[in-house]
Amino acid sequence: MIVRQEDLLDLENWARYWHLWVSASFLKSYLAAAQATPFLPSSIEQIELLLYFMLRERALRELGYELGHRPQQVLIPLKGMARLLEIPPPA
Repeated sequence: MIVRQEDLLDLENWARYWHLWVSASFLKSYLAAAQATPFLPSSIEQIELLLYFMLRERALRELGYELGHRPQQVLIPLKGMARLLEIPPPA
């Protein structure tokens, strides 16, 4: 599929919206299903901190993968990392 240059910003905004919506939906369902299990932290603060660091660790792995296998795609994980860096750590 070829995307017109003038459509890229709109498509990127919709992709970000879709990603956030799907991520929030998944996380809500996951936490509901796992709430009584021993592997899930007991407080929302601990869950937020765990998610904060896991997302950053995942972004670093994606960056490493793209650098090693598809350097022409490195901008994608860099943009994701930049968005994650805008989020302050949980208190």
